[in-house]
Amino acid sequence: MIPGVLYVFVFALFLAEFILSRREPLVSAEDPGLLMRPFRRCAVRLYRKLLVFRRKHPGGPSFLTLLLKKETVRRDLQTLEPAGYNARKEAEYYIGKWQTALCLVFAADFLAISVFFSQKNDVLLRDGLYVDRENYNGSPVDLTVREENFGDFSVSVGEKEYTEEEAGKLSEEVFARLPHLILGDNPSIRKVSRPLQLMSKVEGYPFRIRWESSSYGMLDSDGSVMTDGLKEEETREVVLTAILTYGELRFEKNYSVGLTGPQRTEEEMTRRRIEEAILEKESSTRNKEVFELPSGIEGQSLVWSAPVRDKSLPLFLLFAAAGVLSSFLQDQQLHARIDARSRELSIDYPQIISKMVLFIGAGMSIRNVFYKLGSDYAQVTKEGGKQRYAYEEILFVCHELDSGVSEWDAYTHFGERCRSRQYIKLCSLLTQNLRKGSSSLLPALQEEAERAFDERKNLARQLGEEAGTKLLLPMIMMLSVTLLIIIVPAYYGFSM
Repeated sequence: MIPGVLYVFVFALFLAEFILSRREPLVSAEDPGLLMRPFRRCAVRLYRKLLVFRRKHPGGPSFLTLLLKKETVRRDLQTLEPAGYNARKEAEYYIGKWQTALCLVFAADFLAISVFFSQKNDVLLRDGLYVDRENYNGSPVDLTVREENFGDFSVSVGEKEYTEEEAGKLSEEVFARLPHLILGDNPSIRKVSRPLQLMSKVEGYPFRIRWESSSYGMLDSDGSVMTDGLKEEETREVVLTAILTYGELRFEKNYSVGLTGPQRTEEEMTRRRIEEAILEKESSTRNKEVFELPSGIEGQSLVWSAPVRDKSLPLFLLFAAAGVLSSFLQDQQLHARIDARSRELSIDYPQIISKMVLFIGAGMSIRNVFYKLGSDYAQVTKEGGKQRYAYEEILFVCHELDSGVSEWDAYTHFGERCRSRQYIKLCSLLTQNLRKGSSSLLPALQEEAERAFDERKNLARQLGEEAGTKLLLPMIMMLSVTLLIIIVPAYYGFSM
């Protein structure tokens, strides 16, 4: 019941958080929806509490560093949205990813509770005593039942009927295997110092096995040994008889066992009587529709139940781990967007610098070139074109120039925001031209354009190689399917 207590505790914790955070603002331009609102408000409350705690404890525990990677996240968000970044954007990012994590953990807990309290044994006991049999041609029904005072017992109910000749052949196989199956922790049947595992059935065979001993005072039919009176080096020979019963058929075989071992307890004696009572019930109800467990032995009542195999804990742990990992994976996805941005900037660079060469060669000033590039891009996006990071940065330069920022500072900021060697070099050429007023800008840009196109070719070649590598796994899978299509019919053709 420990997992169940854990699930209920987590569920109660979520309910308490839902109540405490019900007045928290959503901190979102869009409504997250009715189902996600409680998780959104919980995430807002968590973010606010962590910020307060961090202000009061600047050093703070190490787990806060994992939850609030503020410098890394802030830098990446500023890079992706230089014009739209503010503290609210940062808060929305953290709240959004924690909202997802909380939702997954709650789903894990809810599913775990559902599975834990609804799961049942594969075979149910009807009225606490009865098990429905399979039909005549059905497979045996194997189940484990639990007696309230004496633990678990294995029961096999019903199986296919065999002829006398078939049963005789199967009995020989069982007799050949039994000396190895009953050893337990003993090295051999000639040197037994620990209890034998005298099973009542061998898996895959239809027999019920009953055991008899030539000396029940030393070796009982349940496998327990009682040889406290023997010395360590002394060996006592005992004949153990295996009696296989199948309907009216009976097969016997004797085994010579050399014994030393512990005294059998009263509980073991009771377990033996219960096992015998189970075998007797199974034998007496072979022609009935149901198998009835014994309700008592020697005046003592027995209470049976079907033990439940708990499958909820792995489910809870899996979904809870997914919720926690999703929070950290979103930081990696954010950084992956930075890498994609850098690659896109490199792809657009040759086109941008070639346009600059064209416009400057036509007599336009650098300032007007930026305005021209920005206005053309704005028109394209207005008509439904895709946004490009490089042109967004150019638009940002135009906004800075319109707001009174000097060309020097605007171009310098442009290179710093792009965080790319190529754009930093371009901005260096532009600022040098402003400082020196040199007429060598156009040749320098033409040379840079040629170099940029060479780098673009190398980048295209690199992207092609990466695409080929990514296609390797699907190609291997297709090859495997092709081989199966060829080999399987050929195999069956040869076998026939």
